[in-house]
Amino acid sequence: MKKPLLANMVEGGRTPLLPAARLAELGYAIAIYPAVGFLAMAAAMERVYSHLKQHGDSIAIGESYGFKRMTELMGFPEVWDFEQRW
Repeated sequence: MKKPLLANMVEGGRTPLLPAARLAELGYAIAIYPAVGFLAMAAAMERVYSHLKQHGDSIAIGESYGFKRMTELMGFPEVWDFEQRW
């Protein structure tokens, strides 16, 4: 029985990063990217905290979510609705 191949795509890992189309050509049906989120987050945090250290403020730090958007992403409105109901 033929089983699907899985490519483990980790930036800086041993496996070269390839586009999905190339992975498919090589016979991979699934690709996972287990580190991409926290690596990108670490880079963003380094930029923000470097700016804060250098300028003493968080003004003009570039792309960032406001507190309202962050609470929405984390599902807080649903939690608050639940609290109000119960």
